[in-house]
Amino acid sequence: MDLILSMHPMARAWLLDGPLSSYVGAFQALLERGRYAEGSSETALRAWSHFAHWMTKCQVSAEQIDDALVEQFLDSHLPRCDCHPAALRTRSGLSASLGHLLALLREQHVIVELPGPSGPIAEELNRYNVHMRDARGLAIGTREDRLVPERRAGVDGVGRRSIRTLRRHRGERR
Repeated sequence: MDLILSMHPMARAWLLDGPLSSYVGAFQALLERGRYAEGSSETALRAWSHFAHWMTKCQVSAEQIDDALVEQFLDSHLPRCDCHPAALRTRSGLSASLGHLLALLREQHVIVELPGPSGPIAEELNRYNVHMRDARGLAIGTREDRLVPERRAGVDGVGRRSIRTLRRHRGERR
């Protein structure tokens, strides 16, 4: 069943006639590739529709979308939303779908890619990732599982990240 045809006519118009209309096909393909359930796909399209409606009211184009704009929508518009009842209003559904929107727009070079982390910690983590790949032959999923806690590791009182957890994974001692 075509989920767009099953949408409320007003929400469908927001989606197909709004500033995100050029990207709806790519988004549907992303949902199909990801094997999203029909209910999840419907929620995602309703989220895009609501965001597109708000973008139209604010005269925002797709090229102007960034994380700050999404946060403005979620933090400022959503709590006071008086849009048509067809508009999705759950923050979790909107946030997840708009995260996919940002990723899709970056992938298609509509908006700029976020700069990667830099500095000595990022360089060390990159070297560790290369070591895990080349010397230990670990798959990307395993490497990511080991690197995520490192990136989330605490910051000491001076603003420097602790490298103790990195050493623990390497088996190093002080």
